[in-house]
Amino acid sequence: MNLRYFSLFIFFLTISIDSFSQAGPKEKFATLQKNFNSTNNGGPTWDEFGDLVFEKNNKTYWLATFCNVQDTSIDYYRMFEIDFNSGSMKEVTKEILGDFYPTSAYNSPMYYKDVDNDGIKDLLIFNIGKELEATRPNWSDYNVFFKGDNLGFKKAELPGITTEKKYHHAHDLADFDNDGDLDIAYGSDVTQIFMNDGKGNFIEQKIQNLEAGSIYRINNQRYNAGTFGLLFSNLDNDKELELLATVSEQPISLDYKNGVWTANLFGEKGQFIWKNNVHIGVEQTLEIPNPQTKKNDYFFRVTTNDIPMEGGSQMKWMTKMFMSKSNKIDSIYLVQNDLSKTNSFFYLDPKLVDFNFDGTPDLFFKEDEFWGNTGQKLHAINQRIWLNDGNNNFNPSKLKFADDANQLVYILAKSDSVKKINILFSQRGIPFDKNGKFSQDIRYLYNRIDTIVYPIQNVQTIKLCAGSNLKSLVSKVPIGILIVENSNTNNLVTIGQDYLQIKGNAVGEGLITYKLKNDFFEGETNSIKYSIIDKPPVPLITREGSNLVSSNSTGNQWYLDGIKLQGENNNKIKASSTGVYTVQSTNNDGCISDFSKGEYGLITSTLKEENLMFYPNPFVNNIKLSFSAEFGNSADIKILDNKGISRFEKKSVQNGEIVDLSLLPVGTYILNLLSNDMGKFISSKIVKIH
Repeated sequence: MNLRYFSLFIFFLTISIDSFSQAGPKEKFATLQKNFNSTNNGGPTWDEFGDLVFEKNNKTYWLATFCNVQDTSIDYYRMFEIDFNSGSMKEVTKEILGDFYPTSAYNSPMYYKDVDNDGIKDLLIFNIGKELEATRPNWSDYNVFFKGDNLGFKKAELPGITTEKKYHHAHDLADFDNDGDLDIAYGSDVTQIFMNDGKGNFIEQKIQNLEAGSIYRINNQRYNAGTFGLLFSNLDNDKELELLATVSEQPISLDYKNGVWTANLFGEKGQFIWKNNVHIGVEQTLEIPNPQTKKNDYFFRVTTNDIPMEGGSQMKWMTKMFMSKSNKIDSIYLVQNDLSKTNSFFYLDPKLVDFNFDGTPDLFFKEDEFWGNTGQKLHAINQRIWLNDGNNNFNPSKLKFADDANQLVYILAKSDSVKKINILFSQRGIPFDKNGKFSQDIRYLYNRIDTIVYPIQNVQTIKLCAGSNLKSLVSKVPIGILIVENSNTNNLVTIGQDYLQIKGNAVGEGLITYKLKNDFFEGETNSIKYSIIDKPPVPLITREGSNLVSSNSTGNQWYLDGIKLQGENNNKIKASSTGVYTVQSTNNDGCISDFSKGEYGLITSTLKEENLMFYPNPFVNNIKLSFSAEFGNSADIKILDNKGISRFEKKSVQNGEIVDLSLLPVGTYILNLLSNDMGKFISSKIVKIH
């Protein structure tokens, strides 16, 4: 499922996904009208798509914002139902949300949680409004609440949360007082905290050292109370959560005790400054569990500016990343790598996810240069994926991606830890009308879903016996497999849709390296270390009186006429039955020898029935028949195998005649003898040996 495009026309679409390793057709998503001078649509809609994908009633939904509902330029919340297995999508905005509701914000933060305590998850969307220079400093809008029910959602109001038109830039939801109900905080010029009373009512809380004019008074010093990012987190290991409010220069923590909040310093002043006299603001804070300290580290996404953009006085916005480790929580440092040195403002909303399924959280960045006027190109997708080394140190992934995919905005739609796949969304706007003519006012959108597949294990160690085949499953879904190296070409390697098969021809050690890939990505090198184990030597059978003895002292299994003798696993067996005995041996690695040559039990040199003798029995090639005058002077002979099929016949065999049975295979047979002149019949078992 790669380079897979979905055609999402306004109402319904179905496209089949047949493989994770084949590319799909490019299909038109929607037509968007664009009015560049309209304050209703001042942001470039074709680059905007929400990143909330959630499950409800065993279905998967995607909440996005697009315009072009009845040829209007206003943006709307749009809901789509997605089936990742079949590849079907259909728009269900009216069915699930009840109607089309307008939105003004770019990249609106969306929460899918039980906000009103009725046991059904709701949708809460924070709306900052259009950030247009012409309307500064009046940026504001209303938050939006969709109350969940058994079928979908209904738009409703939360007093104090959705009824205040404000610049809702900072936001978080958490149960700060540990009473089982979600509480809410939001802010920009000042932080506001609302306690959930358990009935869906939100009561604003008091911050006791907040002064008029959006100033915190801490230790007789004044600190800016404005914030772009909020995070509820336990900073002091008590039962309540604190609220981390990261403002321009000085991080502030708000502590809740005895029903009131108090602002305190978190770390040192100026921790987020990376260049002198440069504005800075922490947009987002993430908490990351630290396996060593058993506490949380913190990751900060910071917006700043750098140098004037070409042709104007406006500053070029940048995004920087900082961290603080829990072993020194108030020491905040700049994260340095190629991405953090060169990226623009447009790294939006890093998500914590175990991307490579190694048990530690990684970072996936949604990069989107929505202004399009900085000249900044998107980074390769691998640089937007930061992998955790296990100690919360992050480095870009080494995955490779198709060149055209590297130019696209991506969000993480789903991470499946069972199948070990990550499903990504992307979208691009093409400025051509339906006749292929370039247009500044109409863009056609193309949406695509791409899949990154990880191996079941990065390193596998296997053993197989010489001469055998072994399939090693490397993926839980069909995927392309590229063999990088086979250290011993005598051992043949073949590939399937999800496995490698090794033919163990040469005893010894070997290494196979391979990559998983499709038309979208190429994975890192993985390996299979294998050992080809030699089989035990073929056992030899000798006789000790009435016993048969295997030359291998352990691991034996005896057979009689090809039938396994249960419990006969010693190297010696009493040959108490007539028939062919064979034995196999198994070594400590489970490899099984070839069968030994057969030996016979209950051996008698002659058989006498009614004055009839035929010997030797068992025999090698010939058998001699002797019978008395009472039986007759001659007889017809017929020899049958154990299935009753005739294998030898001869007429008028004389008394004392030697019969050549050299063409018979080794085995046990039934000899039937019919007297020609006396009418007597005798049947007996004979055994041919090697």
